[in-house]
Amino acid sequence: VLTSLSVLLVYSLFTLIYFIYFDVNKGFTPGKKIYGLKVIDNTTNTNLTYLNAFKREFINRFLIVIPLIGALYTLINFFIMLSSDERKGVHDKFSGSKVIIVNKSWPIWKQFILFILILLPYLLPVAFPIQQASKIQSDYESCFSQCIQLMNESGLAIKEQYKVRDECLLECRDNRVSP
Repeated sequence: VLTSLSVLLVYSLFTLIYFIYFDVNKGFTPGKKIYGLKVIDNTTNTNLTYLNAFKREFINRFLIVIPLIGALYTLINFFIMLSSDERKGVHDKFSGSKVIIVNKSWPIWKQFILFILILLPYLLPVAFPIQQASKIQSDYESCFSQCIQLMNESGLAIKEQYKVRDECLLECRDNRVSP
């Protein structure tokens, strides 16, 4: 449980830092840029200050990870945004920020290509090692079968057969590891 809480805390902290950095320095995260959105201060129409960015992201990122409270907050925030003319959530109202449209959103085909490119590093290791692992296993089994066959044909005593079998296991394992 302590490890899960530690991971959650570290994840939340990095997420908070990520969003605050982009809100203050750029006014948008890479994801918001793709959709042509920008977060600005409601009164000055400039990028958020660190304090306002912290308020916005703390409410938006930390509350949602608390069981039950996060779900309740998300649901309430959703309906508040739907019912508000400005489409502001609790986090925007509390921090004095608003999200505006500055550019047209990327076309869907560009978004799809980006999605695939982001997923690619996660998909490739899954596809290729499976084939490689099955070939290694097959080579290992073939090596061990040949070794056992030679052992059976040699007519060795049972004690000697165990010793040869152990040597076969080591030899096949070493051959499997080396290219």
